[in-house]
Amino acid sequence: MTPKTELSFSQGCFCHEMLPLIDGFTASGEDAWDVEFFDGDFDSPGRVLAKTTTGTSQMIFFDSAPKEVSLPAHARATSKFSPEMDAEYEFSLITTGRAKLYVDGKLIVSSWEKQEPSTKFFGNRDTI
Repeated sequence: MTPKTELSFSQGCFCHEMLPLIDGFTASGEDAWDVEFFDGDFDSPGRVLAKTTTGTSQMIFFDSAPKEVSLPAHARATSKFSPEMDAEYEFSLITTGRAKLYVDGKLIVSSWEKQEPSTKFFGNRDTI
């Protein structure tokens, strides 16, 4: 006689080292982010050197910045985010330099004034 066994599964808590990437879409409805590169800084952006789009919120421009841009440069990435449900959301920002993250025009994350070493960017503790 075969014993009766019942298996069940329940998703436990998620244990992300980093928050999941944001899936966004551009003003024209593309599943992407609009990126503008400037010759000034955020207080006085100056002229736009180049515009592009990228399909992910994980952006690395070492060798893929538009040819009109010489690094280091300042960039603004813009996207629209439509949450799947009404809930509280947590946002984070990982960068090798100074950055600000705005949601609906409100500053919610800033590494502008102070940067701290982290293992989050290429696993190097000396990266700021």
